[in-house]
Amino acid sequence: MRAIIITIAFLLLSCGNKNYEHSNIEKKPKKDNHLVLEDMVTSNGNVIKFKKIGEQSFLQWNRKNKLETLDYPFDLNGADAWLPRFVAENDNYLLFRAGCGSSCWTGFILPLNKNGNVTTISEYLAYDLNQNYVAYLNYDTDNLEVLNIASGEKQSFTTESCDAAFKGYCIDTIYFKQKKICYKWTTNANQDSKRNSLIELVLKI
Repeated sequence: MRAIIITIAFLLLSCGNKNYEHSNIEKKPKKDNHLVLEDMVTSNGNVIKFKKIGEQSFLQWNRKNKLETLDYPFDLNGADAWLPRFVAENDNYLLFRAGCGSSCWTGFILPLNKNGNVTTISEYLAYDLNQNYVAYLNYDTDNLEVLNIASGEKQSFTTESCDAAFKGYCIDTIYFKQKKICYKWTTNANQDSKRNSLIELVLKI
């Protein structure tokens, strides 16, 4: 009788351990690729493809009938906001934008012409693909800078102080005109910029 009781107790303990182990396995988080980047065709007929390699995806586009791949991996297990989004295009360029956190985004300017180069700009503030211009803040000099993406030339403009953690918050109006950049600046990011005058600067690049 004692042997039977011991056997039954052993079997109950064994079943309990198996259920416990099985329960732990089920509770382990599964890391699956939950984000998807789908191929697309722009309004100008440019075909955009996404090449999936493991948990990453790479943007591809055609340049003069040659498939190009952007050397920048996008994490399919990251945030949806970090994936590239189509922004604009003309006959020479494609512009995509991807987030990288709070007050952080990256612009990718992809050339469609034979001689153009890929341009990557962090926190760009304005662009004009027809004039080959993109504006951003140069964190090394703390200046507003304009890049001519066709020639590679740059032009810098000194700005006033800004009490925000990100200096771009002190600009809420910025755009390009013919050979000019226009913006409104406020030293207080919470101030209504409508009261501030528009600054127009001539571009020489």
